[in-house]
Amino acid sequence: MPATIAPELLAETKDGVLTLTLNRPEVLNALTMGMMKGISDALKKAAADKDVKVVVLTAAGRAFCAGADLGDLKKRQSAAAFSLGDELRQHFNPLIAAIRRLEKPVIGAINGLAAGAG
Repeated sequence: MPATIAPELLAETKDGVLTLTLNRPEVLNALTMGMMKGISDALKKAAADKDVKVVVLTAAGRAFCAGADLGDLKKRQSAAAFSLGDELRQHFNPLIAAIRRLEKPVIGAINGLAAGAG
C-alpha cells in the first residue's frame, strides 16, 4: 500500500521502483508547496537508497498536473514581499534541479493534461 508523504503525495517502492503519485485529482493535481517539498524529500531519500533503482512520477485521475496551485500561491501573495520570480527560484527551480541531479532514471508517467510547471 502506498505511503503518504504529504497529504496529497503518495509513495510506493516495489522491485527497485519508487513511484511518486500526485494525488489531488479534484484539482487536476495542481502542485502545492507541500507537494513540492514532499517530492524533493523523496528524491533525496531515493538518492541515498541503494535499493531504489528508478523513480516514476505519475498522478491520480484524468490529468498529470495543472501546474502550480494558484490558490496556494494566492495565500502566499498576501505577504508584503511576495515575488513570483522569487517563488520560482526558491521552490520550482530547486525541484527541477533535484530531478535532474538524481543519478537514477526519473520517468514521467504522464496521464492526460500537463500544463504550467506540471
